[in-house]
Amino acid sequence: MSQRRGDAEAYLVRIGSRVELFTGHPIRPGVGYFQVGPASFVERNFRQGTVC
Repeated sequence: MSQRRGDAEAYLVRIGSRVELFTGHPIRPGVGYFQVGPASFVERNFRQGTVC
């Protein structure tokens, strides 16, 4: 599933109640970044723009 936050875009892979979030690094342009954790926490923080 593709998600957007402002001009940021990410791919979210749901596995049960957990997700993998693939996006660009929040402070280093051109560098990839991924995060794994509870869906409610990871997705909410991405949409609100907070760095985990």
